[in-house]
Amino acid sequence: MRLKLYNIIRLIENTTMIEKLKIGGRFTRWVQFWLVVFAPFALHSGNVYAQELNARITISASGLPDADQQLLQTLQEQLTEFVNQRNWTSHQFQPSEQIEFSMMFSITERSVDEFRGTLSVQSRRPVFNTSYQSPVLNHLDRDVVFRYVANQPLQFSENQFLSNLTSLVAFYVYLIS
Repeated sequence: MRLKLYNIIRLIENTTMIEKLKIGGRFTRWVQFWLVVFAPFALHSGNVYAQELNARITISASGLPDADQQLLQTLQEQLTEFVNQRNWTSHQFQPSEQIEFSMMFSITERSVDEFRGTLSVQSRRPVFNTSYQSPVLNHLDRDVVFRYVANQPLQFSENQFLSNLTSLVAFYVYLIS
């Protein structure tokens, strides 16, 4: 690593653009400092990965008819599977390394395939080499609106907006990971 950094500094010293930054024939300490600080980040070709989750998703809708309760139960199962079965990273984690994550949708109204309500999100992360869990996020989203049709597959793409529901869930997953 030192040899690479040394070669990068020598290469930059030899360029004509940096010649203007030399004072008295010497490379300025300020430029050297920033090269030392930022060069390792520039040379790092790996990706930053999120940590896998252990999610618990619940949906409550006490004010809706019983027919809607079955629909919401199906949605709850699909969302739990969506978060827990999806590979958010390329790494494998032990169950003790996973982030505990819970989402509680409280549905207040429904019109055909549109649902409105609130969303409570909580997460906690394990502290290395202890049995302690450190809280990461505790948030209440007061205005959640999404569309869902019975038994429709939940579609998600990292590069394209396909659904407000899956994008909302993925937003919070990426926020806490």
